[in-house]
This record gives sequence, C-alpha cells and structure tokens, in this order.
Amino acid sequence: MSVSCDTGGRRSLQHGVVLLVLVTGVLAAYVLVALTEGKSFRGAAHPVGFHGVAAEAILDGKLAVLETPERLTTRPDPYDPSQNYKSRHAGYHDYAYYDGEIYSPFGPTPALLSHVPYRLLGLGYLNPLLASLIWSGGAMIAALGAWRELSRRFLTVRPRWLDPAAVLALGLAGPLPWLVSVGRAYEEAIACGAFLLMAGTWCLLRGLRNAARPSPLLLAAAGTTFGLAVGARPHLLVAVVFLGIAGVAVWRAATRRRAVVALAATFVPYVLVGIGIAAFNMARFDSPFEFGRTWQLAGMHMPTYPLNRLAHLGPNLADYLASGPRLTTTWPFVDLIPRTFGNDPTVHGHEPIAGMLTTFPVVALGLRCVPAAIRRLRQSAFTVTVASAAVVSTLVLIGASLPFNSSTMRYTADFVPLMALLALLAFGVAASTSPTRRGHRILVGTWGVALALSTVAGVLLALPPCSGS
Repeated sequence: MSVSCDTGGRRSLQHGVVLLVLVTGVLAAYVLVALTEGKSFRGAAHPVGFHGVAAEAILDGKLAVLETPERLTTRPDPYDPSQNYKSRHAGYHDYAYYDGEIYSPFGPTPALLSHVPYRLLGLGYLNPLLASLIWSGGAMIAALGAWRELSRRFLTVRPRWLDPAAVLALGLAGPLPWLVSVGRAYEEAIACGAFLLMAGTWCLLRGLRNAARPSPLLLAAAGTTFGLAVGARPHLLVAVVFLGIAGVAVWRAATRRRAVVALAATFVPYVLVGIGIAAFNMARFDSPFEFGRTWQLAGMHMPTYPLNRLAHLGPNLADYLASGPRLTTTWPFVDLIPRTFGNDPTVHGHEPIAGMLTTFPVVALGLRCVPAAIRRLRQSAFTVTVASAAVVSTLVLIGASLPFNSSTMRYTADFVPLMALLALLAFGVAASTSPTRRGHRILVGTWGVALALSTVAGVLLALPPCSGS
C-alpha cells in the first residue's frame, strides 16, 4: 500500500509540475505578444490612459481627471465632432465632458485596483500594457481554478491530459493573447472585467464545494469581485444570476443559521460595492447608471447617439460569433477581418474582428457537447450549473452587442472566457460518459484538432500590429 501511495503521490506531483510549466508558458507567451512592435512595460513620467489619470484624481480627492480645455467651453455644441476635433486630437478623445468638467468614461474599478496601489507603493505610473497583461494572466489562472472545481465535481473520469489541455483552451485558444498584444486603457478595462468575472466564479464554486457548509469568506470574495466587475464593465451586472442561484443552493442545503450567514456574506459586499459605484456615477454625471458614455467626446455626437438599440443586436452577434478570421499569404497567415467602422450610427460597421465560433472551433465543439453532457450525466446540479453559465455568458454577449451599431475584437474577451469554460466542462463530461470507445476516440480526436487550430489562431492573431482598433 505504501508503494501505491508513493506512486500516486509522485504522479500527482508530476501532474502539478506539468500544469505549472504550461501556465508559466502561457504567461510567457502573453509577455512576448505584449512586447511586439517595440512596445515596453516601462511607465511614463506622467499618468497614461483613462485609468491612470482617474487614479491620480482619486488620490487627489477629485472626480475630474483633466483640466478642461478653454476651446471646448466656448463651442456652441462641444459634442459635435467638427467642433471638438482639436480638443480630441490634443488628448481628450473619448473622455467624458459634463457640466464643464472632464471625466473618465469608465467606472472606478481598474483605477482603484491597479493604478492607485501601484502609485501608493511608490512604483510610479502604471503602464496600461502591463496592467492588461496582469489582468489577462489573472483571468486565465482564475478560469483554470474554476475549471478544476467544476471537473472535480462533475467528471466521473478525468484523464491526466485533460488539465494540460484545459490550460491551452483557457489561456491561448481565445482572445486574451490578442487583448494583451494591444494593451491600451480600453483593453485594460476589459481584461480587468474578465479577471473579476472569472475570479468571482472561482470563489463562488470553491465556497460552495459543500453547500451544506459554505465558506462565508469565499462567498464574500465572490460577491465583492462580481460587484467590482460592474465598475470595470457595466454589463457584467448580469453575473448576479450566479449569486442568486448560489443563494438558492445554500438555502436548500444548509441550516438556517449557516444559510443566513452565507447569504449575508455573499450579498452585503455586492450591494455595498454597487452603492459605491452608483454614488461615484451620481457625483460625476448626476445619474447612478451613467458611466460617461453618453457624454464622450468622440467621432460621433454621443448625446444623440442611438445607444442600446435592439437593431444593433443581430449584426453585432453575427460579427462576434461568425465573422472571420481571414487567411493571408504572408506571415502570420491569419488576421482579423478589416475595419469597416465609420462614424455614421445608421450604418453597421466593425473594427478589426474575428468571431468566436469560426476562429476558436474548440469553443464551438464544446458548446455542441452541452446537450449530450446533460443527457448522459443526468444530475440536476450539473444541469443548473451549465444553464446558469449559458445564461450569464449569453447575457454578457448581448450586453456587449447592444450599445453601438458596431463591433470590435476587444469586446469578445467579455464573453469568450466564460463560454470557453462552459464548453470545456461540457466536452469533459461528454467524453467521460461516452457510451462507446469508438465514439470516445472520435470525440476526443476531433476536439484535439479543434484545440490545436484554436490555439494557433489565438497566438497568431496576437502577432501582427492591429490597426484600426
């Protein structure tokens, strides 16, 4: 028996080492794609990007982030692109202008969680490229943690190759490498939101490993991170669905005392963070729901732009799911489809983009496994988990598609990580419950090919410079 235990311990250690090496390799790949085209992680001598200047304002006890240019205050309509052109090209493009002040058009989360601590530690001004790298790497690690929790619970058989494959599926076979390679303040906010969504999911799953004895600390962490996610990407508000389902599970499984404690630990931090974000918006724009988008200085007249229209949904969903990529005859042979975006809100356009299902077939195949996985496993807990992940990821996709009559590659990082996690779980269950060896071999082989193609696409798309995004 001791020999068997020693052998099992060595195998577990070897498995852990393999995973560590692979995770390190993925993070190294993120670093390499971030540093293409001569880019650097070095900070500047001044705050850079929306979140950098927002952090400085917070540290100074202010809300306005920049001095208002005089030329802007004298314009009859400062939101008219022809009248604010000089101000935008002097560094004010996409900042929000309201009641004579200049504000960041984002919530406070990225500034509070990264730029403010960076400054307080005396490290200077955080480069948005470095921040994007940190958040994206964190999103991959958190997704892997969530996968380990899900696979431990629902997979009857977990072959040793599946966890290493999961590292590639969650780390490289998606838009995160591309997001890191661009690495501006826009991408930083999205990467921050992706991290918080996946970290909250991991904490929630870990906290409910035993629903009869839930962990208040981990549930509080989940509620806090989901709340903070709204301050990075407002449509991540839909993650409250996860909290609601978790609350029902705890109420049904735990004693009343434990359930009340767990629910308070989950929802009190979420509500408090939400109140803080609403108050922050109210102080800036006189509305708890306004993050600044309506008042942006952009190439379009934003106060009259038709935001959040159902007519935007169909064309954007087609872009986000089924567009591109395009193959080329020059290295790296794969690219996003070119920009068609213009400043006419009545005409649908897009920045460079490639759709999830066509570019990352491993996600498409995994999602196709969902019905079979539900049918074969026949566990209510699995069905609820899959359904909630499908609902939240779909709502996030819709939330990214509604605001503008245009799409962009960076928004795919809002929903692809969660959909990839769902797809990976469905594939794992379908493969482990396959009724025949032949069916198992065909499914695993097809999935392996899809994973290879998706990983290659994820890496190659991050290599060329992306103009027009």
